[in-house]
Amino acid sequence: MSENNVTKSDWHSDASAEDFDLLIEALGANQGQVREQARVELINQGYQATPPLIEAMHDPNEHRRWEAAKALGAIGDQRAAAALVQALDDDNPGIRWVAGNDLIALGRDGLTPLLQALIEGMGSIWLREGAHHVLQSLAREGYNELAPVVDALENIVPTIEVPVAAYHALEAMRPDPRSGRNNV
Repeated sequence: MSENNVTKSDWHSDASAEDFDLLIEALGANQGQVREQARVELINQGYQATPPLIEAMHDPNEHRRWEAAKALGAIGDQRAAAALVQALDDDNPGIRWVAGNDLIALGRDGLTPLLQALIEGMGSIWLREGAHHVLQSLAREGYNELAPVVDALENIVPTIEVPVAAYHALEAMRPDPRSGRNNV
């Protein structure tokens, strides 16, 4: 099942679906303390909170999306990577920033959906800016295969070079079937 098609039946937790519903609802509250308390409770649920938080990333309420992104980053579940990549294209710059930092924290686990998004059509300027932030940070951390993608994103016409560079980076990251190690 795709990370973007998570349903309540996919949730596995000691908490009930109603508990998650209440906590997700509280992420959109007007009071910051209420939002923070709900976020902490969801983080304490760990990986079990990932599916409802991914779902909340598509909510029209900006508070809820921001809090969901913060919680997903704290949990660090790679299943959230695709939703975080989509959030790089959010109208709210704060949500884009949190999603980018979450993807950096995921490291290699966040790269495949990000590079795939760049290959498949580049998206908006916001996605490209967020991708640049993520990839540049990870390239500095030793992910050398990302440097050509960062360079392509910095070019005057990135729409031509970025998909090719992203494809090559993705291929370099794939395990070699003969050795089981990455191709880099």
